[in-house]
Amino acid sequence: MLAKQLSYLSPAQSAGIVMGARVPIMLTSRSDPEASRLASCTLAILVSQHTPSKYVR
Repeated sequence: MLAKQLSYLSPAQSAGIVMGARVPIMLTSRSDPEASRLASCTLAILVSQHTPSKYVR
């Protein structure tokens, strides 16, 4: 609810993905603007290309 209020009342952009899956899953809404959907795509690409550190358990 807070994220929706930020996007409607201020110039904030949101992006959403599901973490923990084998591949990033983007979460977008039908009412999201194009910039928000592009931010979700960009975030999914960055997460998919990230190589985890061998020191993090």
